[in-house]
Amino acid sequence: MITKQLINILTSFSHLFLSMSYMILNITNLSNKPKTFLHPPNFVFSFVWTTFYIIFGLSNLKILYNHNLSNNLKIKIINQSISESLLHWLWLLINSKLFTNFNYKIISNFILVYIIYFSFIRSYYIKKADFFLHNLYIPYKLWIIYALSLEIFSLFDFFKI
Repeated sequence: MITKQLINILTSFSHLFLSMSYMILNITNLSNKPKTFLHPPNFVFSFVWTTFYIIFGLSNLKILYNHNLSNNLKIKIINQSISESLLHWLWLLINSKLFTNFNYKIISNFILVYIIYFSFIRSYYIKKADFFLHNLYIPYKLWIIYALSLEIFSLFDFFKI
């Protein structure tokens, strides 16, 4: 019983746990990326992403422990969440101090496009499960679209400051 609960917690908060590895290893390079005038201060990103990751975890737990949902729907939602968290982890890796040339910037943009794609699939399944959680997920989708626009602008040096 405790093992299942631990697995549920680790799975539900996979976004948060995977992103923590970058903070612990201190390999993030996001604050050194080129900035545009649309870029918020660096501290905003930490606050926003941590908030989103906590919301994802709590939403996943609510879905996993909802006895009115079919196991099939739960599995689809959690699989989407894990796919998304792995894409987030990969995006952070590509934007780390380990990869700095232009080709990796292109790869970073493709990963963000996939994250957006997966977010719309996840949103579709969440809407079937819980309309409130679906609405709670909308700011995240808007934020990652905004993140992609910042990536594209910085890639081509649009609006560079």
